[in-house]
Amino acid sequence: MNTFVKKISVAILMLPLCAFVSCDNIGKAKDNIHLSTKSIDVPAEGGYYEVDTEGSFRWDCVRENGKSISKDVYDGKDNIGVKADWLTAEYKLLDVRMGLKITVEPNRTESSRSCYIGIMSGNYPDRVYINQAGR
Repeated sequence: MNTFVKKISVAILMLPLCAFVSCDNIGKAKDNIHLSTKSIDVPAEGGYYEVDTEGSFRWDCVRENGKSISKDVYDGKDNIGVKADWLTAEYKLLDVRMGLKITVEPNRTESSRSCYIGIMSGNYPDRVYINQAGR
């Protein structure tokens, strides 16, 4: 039997084993971000808030009423945060991509507003909810 046939035979025998092992992890994403808080209540005046994380993450989006309202923020080359009309979120520690710095603009309307900042680490999604009172 030539070496090519041997390699194919081994690959065919290993395939069921690989499939069995990988199926065990489907849908079981592990929280490796560990947000210090998942919700921030903001007065109408707005303000600055920090959220600590134990792991690094990447930006996903800012969503309000189910619609993405964010644009990525760059410092020339790196994506350092996300920005919407009334809030900005950036990395607290850019070099290790950990923590969030969130600035919320004043709400000059009578209505409250809310959104969430979505972040990802590997295949684990997480969110920080922002709820701001009206004036």
